[in-house]
Amino acid sequence: MTWLRILTIYLLLPFIAVAVAAPFIYQEIELERISQRVFHDTRAKSKVDCGKDINTAVILVFGQSNSTNEGEGRYKANSNVLNFNYIDGNCYLAHDPLLGTSGIGGSFLSRLGDSLVARGKFKRVILVPLSVGASYIRDWAPKGNLHERLYVVAENLRQKALSVSHVLFHLGEADAGAGTAPEEYRRQFHAIVTNLRQLKFRAPIYVAIATRCGGPSNEDIRAIQMSVSDPFLGIYPGPDTDKIGMDMRFDGCHMNAAGLDRHAEMWFEAITVRQAE
Repeated sequence: MTWLRILTIYLLLPFIAVAVAAPFIYQEIELERISQRVFHDTRAKSKVDCGKDINTAVILVFGQSNSTNEGEGRYKANSNVLNFNYIDGNCYLAHDPLLGTSGIGGSFLSRLGDSLVARGKFKRVILVPLSVGASYIRDWAPKGNLHERLYVVAENLRQKALSVSHVLFHLGEADAGAGTAPEEYRRQFHAIVTNLRQLKFRAPIYVAIATRCGGPSNEDIRAIQMSVSDPFLGIYPGPDTDKIGMDMRFDGCHMNAAGLDRHAEMWFEAITVRQAE
């Protein structure tokens, strides 16, 4: 090897190192970006095979804090209830706090998964939580700051050959408090539904009635949430969680353990009534 070749390689080494490292650096940046504001610590979690059992419910949940880990009273589900972590694309045994959603407390989802299995509705349940506390409907709509997470979860579920069977939409408290115009809420909601269908989420979408957080219900937003149900579009009514009283909310907004139990039962009823039809 001539001195000229040696010199050329020496001069190119920094560029070669950058080219080799770039994908890994980008992956780290991307992981940090999509995991912002959500619980993603897997160190105390038990990773398991997602499996492909035919009698499995795959439940995608997004919205705001009352569908996150921001309740009181952590819960550990049985081994037939899994938590799909949209950040790394793996399944873990489901116990609070769940991976992929905000907060470090308890969630109604683990309880719901247990109920669906224990009462014979499904053999297994895979929970896919995305919700972020204090988010608005505009955040999840196209161009919103949380919207891209729907693309990430769609791709990671596809890689595991998992098809979503239910979409639970629980969002409205922040919009109710901020005075979001009812027709703007409707417009953003339908934009989200259109995007979900474009992403090949064909599952029925259940819409909760949820506007209560530290104050009275917002009747205008409630009316929109009730009116968007349309079986032709695969949209169905979810539970009216505004009916969960202040005795089941530890801070006037978020659920205590009894509230989480009630919340889970209300979702169980909404899903199974539709399933029985």
